[in-house]
Amino acid sequence: MFIIVEYSAICKVIENPIIKYRTRMKEVIHLFTYTPLWQTLKDKGISQYELIKTYHISTGTLDALRKNKSVTMNTLHDICVILDCPIEAVVKIEKGDK
Repeated sequence: MFIIVEYSAICKVIENPIIKYRTRMKEVIHLFTYTPLWQTLKDKGISQYELIKTYHISTGTLDALRKNKSVTMNTLHDICVILDCPIEAVVKIEKGDK
């Protein structure tokens, strides 16, 4: 997944789920974290093994989610459908200053 971030007259392509932009005084970072997913799985009683075997979610996708790497919106949609939950139960945006 590529994220295009534009500031000033420069356009950058970033290959990870971190979005950076500048405010007047500081750079702000938004990090996508999939921490809510693990709690949602626990609450629904679904294991990672079940996601792989029953719902055909790849081990590579689960690895990317564990490492907070980028995944497609289609993947997030599929997970939300499987778990019957809103996207907020799968992904969270954390804002931090650099």
